[in-house]
Amino acid sequence: MRGLMRILLLPFQVVLGIVIGICRFFCICSATILSVVSSVLFLLSLIALLIGNIQAGVLGMVGAFLISPLGFPRIASWLIDRLDDLRAAMTAI
Repeated sequence: MRGLMRILLLPFQVVLGIVIGICRFFCICSATILSVVSSVLFLLSLIALLIGNIQAGVLGMVGAFLISPLGFPRIASWLIDRLDDLRAAMTAI
């Protein structure tokens, strides 16, 4: 029974491994690009705060935090790790 389950899960493991690899590649590339954009947005927000536009400055800083490596890229990385855990659980069967 276990051998049959392994044979049935093999295509899913292969596809999941390919998807995880592609997602990790895009996550690394996007984190690099978004960190540069986040730095520029933070500087523009800081200038807006110094000029006196508090609402634009605060919203810009929140946006800079969300696209920084501590925001959305970290959430995406966490989700990719959970997919990898699923693949590992399939392999353990």
